[in-house]
Amino acid sequence: MTDEGRLFFSENGYYVLREAFDAEELALLREKAKVIQDRVRNVPMKGTRFFGVPDGVDDADKGPYTWGVNEITRPELFDPALINALGSEKVDDVLSGVIEAPRAWGLKILWAPQKADYDLIWHRDVNDKLEPVIPFKDPRNDHVQFNAALEYDDSFIVIPKSHRRPLNEDELSMRRTGTGTLPGQLRVELDPGDIVFMDAHAFHRGQAPAGAPRLSLHFSVQAQWVPLRPWGEPEHFAWITSDEFISQLNPRLQPYYERLKTAETADDAMGWLVQRAREQGWAGELEQV
Repeated sequence: MTDEGRLFFSENGYYVLREAFDAEELALLREKAKVIQDRVRNVPMKGTRFFGVPDGVDDADKGPYTWGVNEITRPELFDPALINALGSEKVDDVLSGVIEAPRAWGLKILWAPQKADYDLIWHRDVNDKLEPVIPFKDPRNDHVQFNAALEYDDSFIVIPKSHRRPLNEDELSMRRTGTGTLPGQLRVELDPGDIVFMDAHAFHRGQAPAGAPRLSLHFSVQAQWVPLRPWGEPEHFAWITSDEFISQLNPRLQPYYERLKTAETADDAMGWLVQRAREQGWAGELEQV
């Protein structure tokens, strides 16, 4: 990754990598992701995301309202080819360039519902109570996520430069409730094989019409210096830190999971945000949510 790219990400809170995968890699990832997409649409499982389900729809008929599935590292969904996308040479180059010692976090697949317009509210990917301490974040990047488009995807909308500042009045009026247009918003267009990387605290949302071709990997990493709060069920975390799981991954990706074993753990994974704010003289209170 170039110095200009690192600076752009640092200043804007997002970065687009074009043609991250060659034609062969893209075809394989698309094939593997569609297998999971079809499976979840046919029989929604734990971790399935739904949008716009009308009242009275039986569970067996909710498939057309799915828009993704969480934690594809679970044994029942695990496919090393998909997970290895996180550690491909071009992806690893960007992640290693913008975050210190990247450590694996949540891995998902997202798509557009078939029978509902996808219209996600404005938000940051952090508990709202921490809003007052976002401007005091460590200058190092802490949590980076990306959408890797396997089909055309223009669903991601972001406010550039919003990842390290307080939200303004217009943004606060939309937070967690609104889907309207905001000043300065940018809709990112991704062709198949493109990736948008973003700071998890950038103000953003998603929008796609029913039946849109969207099919994207949504992967996240944390910096190793950030205290870790193991997520999901204990059995799942034990699986992704096991030698059996890690040994099946691309050697370039294996350190992302090995770091889970040695990370400093904390009951409150985001408490460091408050601690840093206090160290810089912040004497306020967290939001009540």
